[in-house]
Amino acid sequence: MPDIFVAKHKEVPKDQKRKRNNLTHFKDFIKKLTEYTLTSQKTDSNLKIFSTFCINPTGISFENKEEDEKILLLLRRHIITNFFWVLTTIVLLLIPLFFVLLNSYNINPFSLINLPIRFISSFLILYYLIVITYALINFINWYFNACLITDKRVIDINFSGLVYKNVSTTKFDLLQDASYNQTGFLRSLFNYGDVLLQTAGSLENFDIQAVPHPDRVVHLVEGLLGRKGKT
Repeated sequence: MPDIFVAKHKEVPKDQKRKRNNLTHFKDFIKKLTEYTLTSQKTDSNLKIFSTFCINPTGISFENKEEDEKILLLLRRHIITNFFWVLTTIVLLLIPLFFVLLNSYNINPFSLINLPIRFISSFLILYYLIVITYALINFINWYFNACLITDKRVIDINFSGLVYKNVSTTKFDLLQDASYNQTGFLRSLFNYGDVLLQTAGSLENFDIQAVPHPDRVVHLVEGLLGRKGKT
């Protein structure tokens, strides 16, 4: 005998089923996209263009890198050390605007020497090219002067101007001691200093200047030196 108190199952319209299926697919898509984004953040390069202290940097390499060698730390001079040349560049870029402002008040600074307009335009173009070149050279010197600490050695890259590059390297077997120097208000405020790595014998010491967190750098190097001493 059929149960008269049980309501009959109502069929869901096709349009409503389609909406539910689309909503389910959309939720699955958002979930997969979120999982992919979180995974990508862990695997993609963590090195940014203005990175000055990067632990376990990914996406970089160097010449003569061994297959099993791992880069533990990338160091550059603290970004605050660029303050003076950046400020100088901004001031130099604003100087022509100062003359434009004087001209708006009917004060022509070039009236005494009576320069033609074409000469002034050429001079301004040359002036801005020199200023941009000055800023570019300073940025290149900061960006490419770097130090890499791997699990086997220390690599110090010195880049000067556009034509000179000096790469010094030493293995941890040749290092004896690591220390750092942090003097001055700015260095204490922004927490950067010079790291000195002393080598054995007559080899040249490594002086890594104005790097962030010098205490952490020394701690890492001392840990690697202790590990090498036990092997």
